[in-house]
Amino acid sequence: MKRKLIAIFGILFCLLAIPTTVRADTQTWTPPAEKGKIYVIVRFGQTSGIVPKNVKVNIKWGGWQKSGTFHSGGGRTPKKGFVIRLDHKKNDSIPLTVTTTSDARIERIYQGGEPSQKGNGDWHYEEW
Repeated sequence: MKRKLIAIFGILFCLLAIPTTVRADTQTWTPPAEKGKIYVIVRFGQTSGIVPKNVKVNIKWGGWQKSGTFHSGGGRTPKKGFVIRLDHKKNDSIPLTVTTTSDARIERIYQGGEPSQKGNGDWHYEEW
């Protein structure tokens, strides 16, 4: 009887704890050795159909580091995610690391032209 009870509690714990686990995403990317604009595109995730209200992002690039928090806006039409633009001012290839908290996924990091998300009202846009 005790083994069955322990097994039931173990299964219930797994079913309840796993969906509420905070997920994070980290990517390291090395830009080309030329000046330009770097874009970081992060999509808000959903756990059990709920969009996270706050997503913290941290970018570390050589000796430079910056953090910020983005809000989905909630409500019936929350934002889909956010775009961060960085200026690559030197012809170097120093890797940058992007880390998010909560249930957010880094979709893409690249250097080049503006992403389609920039002009879309469903996305936050920030220049760092």
